[in-house]
Amino acid sequence: MQGTVMSLGMFLGDLAAIWFFLSRRRTTIQWGAITRADRWPVCLLAMLLAVAWIIPDAFLMQWAAFEDNLEEEFKMMMNNPFGILSISVLAPFSEEIICRGIIMTILLKMLGKPWPAIIVSALLFGIIHLNPVQTVSATIIGIVLGWLYYRTGSLIPCILVHFVNNSIATALSLIYSYDATMTDMGLGIDMQVMLSACLMVLCAFLIFRLNLLFRHIQPLQIEEKSVVPEPVVAETANNNMD
Repeated sequence: MQGTVMSLGMFLGDLAAIWFFLSRRRTTIQWGAITRADRWPVCLLAMLLAVAWIIPDAFLMQWAAFEDNLEEEFKMMMNNPFGILSISVLAPFSEEIICRGIIMTILLKMLGKPWPAIIVSALLFGIIHLNPVQTVSATIIGIVLGWLYYRTGSLIPCILVHFVNNSIATALSLIYSYDATMTDMGLGIDMQVMLSACLMVLCAFLIFRLNLLFRHIQPLQIEEKSVVPEPVVAETANNNMD
């Protein structure tokens, strides 16, 4: 019963957040500066990046041995369809709308430079998960998501990466168990190291390819702070008196 209530609460909370921020036009889910010809390449490369990062991410979490404060809650949600839908489908929409579409946009305007805004928003993204085992992982992927959002001006690639990442993690938890490690899945330490290293190289290559693709895509425009000129009335009046 507790798992059903929690899962339904998360499900309805995600729906409410998506409806509220989109209906109030706080942000939009559009293609931004991505041209029609570039939509499929950008989305495909972004989703491949999400797939390639799964094993290095699992390796990092396994061997860093971070504490999992929400293990029991996630186990209950994995046994409920509302919980599964909330984690794998709705959370990518609600979290990207809030963290990239709203928070990062505000930070870009406040800080005036992209990378400080990307890093701060990624740190906040990691912290709001309220779980040490997710904080480092979410911060790393948050940097990539922030970079994607800045370079394209679109939440769509970010939502796709987030969706693929959460869906694969959810599927693995259902096939094995929530707390299963890579060792439990039959991968020896040598195989884990080799796979993680190879896939990290692949991640770097995919980011490189995306960066090449972004060369002719206009990045998200930052509104420059308006400078109010100092009043010169008194000085002019003194000059007239002379």
